[in-house]
Amino acid sequence: MDNKNEILFWKVFKNQYLLKIIFYQIQNTEWEVFKDPFRINENNKIRLNDVISLSHLLRSFSLFKYKIEREDYINIKKFEIQLFFNGSFINKSKEPLKFNYCLEILLSKRRIDFENCDLTKEAIRYKNIDVLKVLINKPYSMIVYQSSFEHAINYCPAILVKEILIANENNNNQILKISKNELIGKNLLKLASRNYFHFEEMLKLILFNEINFKLYNENSKINFNSFKKIKCYKTLKRLMDDDLVENPNSTGEYNDFDFISNENPITFENYNLNDPLEIILIILNISFKYSCEIYFDYFKGKNNYLKVTKEFKLKIDQIINSGGSSSSGNSNGSISISNSSGGDSDSCNHENIKLKKIQYEIAIIVGGRFYQDYKIKYNEKIKKWEPIIIDDSTIFFEALKSGDIDRFKSLPYCSPDKTFSLWILPSSIDLVIKLVNYFSNEPFWANFLLDTTPFYEKVCEIIPVEEINLFPQLVTDFPYVYFSESVFQLDFNIIYLFIKHFDNFNPNWFLSIFEELIGIKTPILYDRSIKLEYFKMDQLLMVLKELLAKYSKAIDNNNLPMKRLYEKIIIYFYEKLISCGNSNIDHINMFRNLVGKHSFTEFPFDFTTCVYYLLKRSPKFIKFIFDDSILLPSNQPLYGYTTIEETLESQLDISIFTFNYIFDLNSHGSYVNSFDDIINQLFNQLTFKTFNFIDIPDSNLKYHYITKRLNWILQFCLIIKRTDLFFNQLLIIKNFINYDPNWNLIKYTINTPSSKFKFNENENQNQNNNDDNNNNNNQINKPYNLNWINEKIPLLLPVSKIIKSFEYSNVTLELICVFLEINEIQKFIELNFNIPNLLDNLYIASIKRNKFKVVEFIFSNFNFIIPCLHHHHHHNGNNNFIYEMYLELQYLLNNHYQTVKNIKTIEYDYKISNYSNYSLIFLDQFINFLNENKIEYLSFKDSSEILRNQVLDNFIISLSFQSNELPINILPKNENSKIDKEIIEILLQQDCQLLIKNKLEQFLISLKINEEKKFNQLEKFYIENINNPFLKGFINGEIKYCELIKKYYPNQFKITKSSITKAISFDNIHIIKYYYQENNCIGLINSFKSDIQLFEFLILELKNHQDYKLYLEWL
Repeated sequence: MDNKNEILFWKVFKNQYLLKIIFYQIQNTEWEVFKDPFRINENNKIRLNDVISLSHLLRSFSLFKYKIEREDYINIKKFEIQLFFNGSFINKSKEPLKFNYCLEILLSKRRIDFENCDLTKEAIRYKNIDVLKVLINKPYSMIVYQSSFEHAINYCPAILVKEILIANENNNNQILKISKNELIGKNLLKLASRNYFHFEEMLKLILFNEINFKLYNENSKINFNSFKKIKCYKTLKRLMDDDLVENPNSTGEYNDFDFISNENPITFENYNLNDPLEIILIILNISFKYSCEIYFDYFKGKNNYLKVTKEFKLKIDQIINSGGSSSSGNSNGSISISNSSGGDSDSCNHENIKLKKIQYEIAIIVGGRFYQDYKIKYNEKIKKWEPIIIDDSTIFFEALKSGDIDRFKSLPYCSPDKTFSLWILPSSIDLVIKLVNYFSNEPFWANFLLDTTPFYEKVCEIIPVEEINLFPQLVTDFPYVYFSESVFQLDFNIIYLFIKHFDNFNPNWFLSIFEELIGIKTPILYDRSIKLEYFKMDQLLMVLKELLAKYSKAIDNNNLPMKRLYEKIIIYFYEKLISCGNSNIDHINMFRNLVGKHSFTEFPFDFTTCVYYLLKRSPKFIKFIFDDSILLPSNQPLYGYTTIEETLESQLDISIFTFNYIFDLNSHGSYVNSFDDIINQLFNQLTFKTFNFIDIPDSNLKYHYITKRLNWILQFCLIIKRTDLFFNQLLIIKNFINYDPNWNLIKYTINTPSSKFKFNENENQNQNNNDDNNNNNNQINKPYNLNWINEKIPLLLPVSKIIKSFEYSNVTLELICVFLEINEIQKFIELNFNIPNLLDNLYIASIKRNKFKVVEFIFSNFNFIIPCLHHHHHHNGNNNFIYEMYLELQYLLNNHYQTVKNIKTIEYDYKISNYSNYSLIFLDQFINFLNENKIEYLSFKDSSEILRNQVLDNFIISLSFQSNELPINILPKNENSKIDKEIIEILLQQDCQLLIKNKLEQFLISLKINEEKKFNQLEKFYIENINNPFLKGFINGEIKYCELIKKYYPNQFKITKSSITKAISFDNIHIIKYYYQENNCIGLINSFKSDIQLFEFLILELKNHQDYKLYLEWL
């Protein structure tokens, strides 16, 4: 760069404000525009530091290499290994060096993380021979278990099984861990016969493998249906000689030659008359031994079954045993050839004579092409068989391929097969043109070739359709079906031929067929995606110009039926154009302008058209409207509609979203209605307006439905990375729920950000100001309106605030953590400063998405106690969930050690801290209790302290039933259920307040004592509990996580019998092998060598496993 630009560059680079804006734009700009709206998702763009999963890293080789060299943490899940082996990230055949590098690096530098499942099993499952060779050979020499080997025989190529056998032999039989007798007992021949794609090659490997590893015995059998499909004569002979074929006839006797030809014909497609005598004898022996006919696949022949009878067998025996016995019959009725010297010319001649005689006998029975081949080979005719008659279709296709017009002239008219692949045209353009001209001038061919044959489709592939001339006066039977189907299927070349050359046909016939084709309404959605067709715009333009010329001609001639037909086709073309995947607004405008010049203005407009208009403007609109949230929580659409599409059609006012509204431009070339204008209109149409007339009888169901829809608005704004739109909608939602009289979710303001905000005591005034600024709209009057009491007489117990609240879904909170910057997270919390449990839920969401900056912000600004550890963990065996326990615990240990110093008490500490919230709602709950229990209410009115104590005790008993979960939600009371003045006066009495306060303190003490007893009881079993942190990791096979636990919490955990059972059931044998090493158990309470009972239990579990019982040498 020149000096001036360099100076400017460094000025910008050193300006932190500008640099921040630049990087913000880079991070939030969508560089790729997706035409498919359902490809728009949160993972379209991820920040570099957030990329930790192997599946993301392997999509970019340079990024993978960068992370490896930096020794960054990489999260490797089982499903990612499967995708890697399957070639989903790096194609082995196209990029072998990259693939091999990644594999070697993962094995050499990240083996503990990478080997979190049976790698050889996965390589076999995905038929990845190259990966398998690396795994089972030195230096890794990984085990192949019996179930994996059986799977390989059943589904994989034979070369893969061969590689296993070779590696096993090279490693002194230490690779393949099988029970040979058990494996052979499973009849591998039959197992191989089920290998659909590699059947014969697998049989050859089993029968003829060069490795000293026999995989069958005399009891192994292949069923006859599989046997008859084999094409290799050597394999057939081996199976017959070793008697390895199940007999198709249950009696096992065939002396009467009662053949079962219809059920079990043998097909020999590859037999050639030049094959030696041995091969034809193998074929015949199959027929003799199993009494079945032989089918030679000669498609032009007649009677192409070789009918094997006693007489035929007798003739073959006579031929074999005649003139110098080089062959002999066997006791089982079959025939065979003795080994003879290859140099014995007389012997060879005798065999050739016998072969000819046998082929002669076969030709008499089979005929067809076999007869033709025999005549060509020996230059002899067979008197008993008439020469094959080639039908006219054969001559037609031969003449077509060669372009021989003279043969067509001598050929009788016929109706050849219309199969597309049979119609092969000459390679010469001149010959094709001559064919077209000839056929067009012959009335029969002119009619026949326009009747759904692929002739003109083939012609248009060679010469331009504009150069093809037809003679419509020769077409006596107009092909209405072919024309209609061509229009329906958008075969523009054929449409052009029809429109250009034909004027005089009955339009009503065409319309009746065409309207039947398009009569069934095609849904917009197919398997959660919009079906977009693709076609060539220049072809559409070519047809449209010809169509409009005919349209104008019909108007001039006042030919209303033809005018209606052309209008129907134009409308159909327009509908297809707007739904076409490669069309844009320019194409649509060009189409509209072109037809507008011919006074055509009747463009269709319905729900489908409206959807495609929105799609052309921005796929993001479709992403929003076609979402499952429009369905009820019970997964049933509204008003009885059965699809999202039908439900949308009932709610969307399409009269707003016209072509002009969506696409009109102003004088500056910008859209009159911006993206924000349209999306806000959609938000309003499909959410806020809908809620006023939505008919859901169940109020709770209706509330959940509305909440789900509003959450989807917020999620959508974040997915398309429009945080400004997100905050705008957030304010609208808050106003909506505040002023909507039907909004019934009212909550106590406990466990809120405002109650946990640091510096509360020192900056109380600031907090009050904050409350006024942010929560005035949310604050509502209490059901009993006790605020005025607080103003006059201070209560010993506080009167808690309540608000109308909105429930953010887990997905919404996760996306907030993913897409909002820290200053925006702060803004979000401020807007929800009095929402209960917000910080807890936000913490859980940020942990799930590994967004530790959000967690750090919470810890820095709030007196926060984590609600639990590993909230998202599940025992799923393969640990395929994106959430990573290791990162959560590592972050907390490195940054907030005191929080997790005592890992056993985390949930206990959280519960105890929440009990203080009872003081905020105790008085409210007591008033509710009195209001709902009239007898208690009357007793409390009595001034007797004994009765009041009894009422309070009864109240506390009712509270104890819900002590595990603090009451948060409040339902507003009816106006008629207000507490009377006498009770208020009693509550204002100092002694009454003191009594209530004392009861609360006693209640809290009892709660803590009970919780402590529960904790102490659970602590005794904590070490055995499979949900303790170490055993969670052990069962899931996460060695790195278990090592972290062991490092920071030495001698607090141990391996248990139940965890061994679970780990084995999830195929996580790798972690058991790791901790079987004594050195790796340092820091645990026990080890396999120190705990004899644990060791014996492990042996028992392994011996009961189908695979692990076969390999116990490592113990």
